[in-house]
Amino acid sequence: MNQQTAQSTDMPPAWITELYAPMETLDVEGLISNLSEDVILRLGNAEPISGHDAVRAASSNLFSTIRGMTHTFLSVWHCGEDTMLVGEAAYNMLDGSTVRLPCATLVHRRADGLVDNMQTFIDMAPVLPAPPGGH
Repeated sequence: MNQQTAQSTDMPPAWITELYAPMETLDVEGLISNLSEDVILRLGNAEPISGHDAVRAASSNLFSTIRGMTHTFLSVWHCGEDTMLVGEAAYNMLDGSTVRLPCATLVHRRADGLVDNMQTFIDMAPVLPAPPGGH
């Protein structure tokens, strides 16, 4: 059995910065360029989505509800091909307000440099529009 020890740092590696840059500029195709064809993404308690087409649709939908976003990473852990990020996402809303949410993201990056699994633990309710007839 091959055991690896997680290593902690305050700074994300360059590839994480490259992964998040298109998200922060609302560049759907830039985001997709960092993801494998069979990527699995999950944001908050939404169902996981898989593949470029699903990511394109979900990202376009989210990006249409905000002006932009930034991420601040407070802790970063690496263990093999997995990276865990703990921090805050700040969403710049269409009305000019900013919603700051704590979050944690687990990212798996393949040897070829593409992300094939990304799960973000976050409560998106303050950002997303209420469903029709919802409260």
